[in-house]
Amino acid sequence: MLPVTHAVMCRLPELIELHPALAARDLVHVATCLEEGIADIVSPDRGFDSVAGIRRLDPALEPPL
Repeated sequence: MLPVTHAVMCRLPELIELHPALAARDLVHVATCLEEGIADIVSPDRGFDSVAGIRRLDPALEPPL
């Protein structure tokens, strides 16, 4: 788990403009990934596919670790 920091929250206005179809909680996940340098997100939500710099890994398609 990672904290929702001030730096993460500061990224939200730009992300809201770039990805208006994503829910607020999804944008917090995106902002956290970008802030922490995390390139992959595991989610069945295809909305993440439109986010540059984030690669969505579908849990239904990815082999277990």
